[in-house]
Amino acid sequence: MNPSVPQKERIVALDIIRGLALFGILFINIKGYIILTEGMSIPEFTGVNQWIDTLTLILIEKKFFSIFSFLFGVGFYIFASRAEMRGDRPLRRFSRRLLMMFLIGIVHVFIFWGTILPAYALIGFLLLPFYRAKLAAINKWLAGVVAVYVVALIAKLIGTEGVLSTVLDVIIGDWTLIFTMFLAGFSVAKADLIRRVGECKKQLRLLAAGLLPVVAGFATWTGLLRQEQPRVCS
Repeated sequence: MNPSVPQKERIVALDIIRGLALFGILFINIKGYIILTEGMSIPEFTGVNQWIDTLTLILIEKKFFSIFSFLFGVGFYIFASRAEMRGDRPLRRFSRRLLMMFLIGIVHVFIFWGTILPAYALIGFLLLPFYRAKLAAINKWLAGVVAVYVVALIAKLIGTEGVLSTVLDVIIGDWTLIFTMFLAGFSVAKADLIRRVGECKKQLRLLAAGLLPVVAGFATWTGLLRQEQPRVCS
């Protein structure tokens, strides 16, 4: 059977990063596998173990899921654009892939309850309208979603109650984060920044240096708040 993308057309760096992200996700799900295979419950962490658990959540879990989601968006544009160049119907072909992913994910739920495949497939359908959209419009949508997410996250961290707290929980949920990374990856691929990354090394370094203190600050704040939250034993 011929591969969907010929070897000479693959972007090796993306495959390597995707592999590292999958390894990180495997590492994250170890606790879930223990519950599934050994029937153990995850203990309540205290002291140093609680800090390690928090650092794992902030520095590993969210980061690897974000990387993998970002690459999903990149992959969507690359797959669809190449299908269109071959004369195929890109959105129809990608929709079939998403449908198959969803069906495989449903089956996978009975094997491992923590599977992300059904959610990825459903959220992936939200990318379809953006394929024909202009890059400027996509970036405006992306900025809007990020702005709403950040405002909701800050409001939640400050403290809210009642219906507003429930609404904020929905906004800052994993679905929003996954869609944001999907759209970010799609935008980057559509702008052809993946192939021109070498030309933007200086700008990327400046961007990374500027965002580092912001990200580190938010991560520290989130970690401290998580440490202060009371744990409910089941």
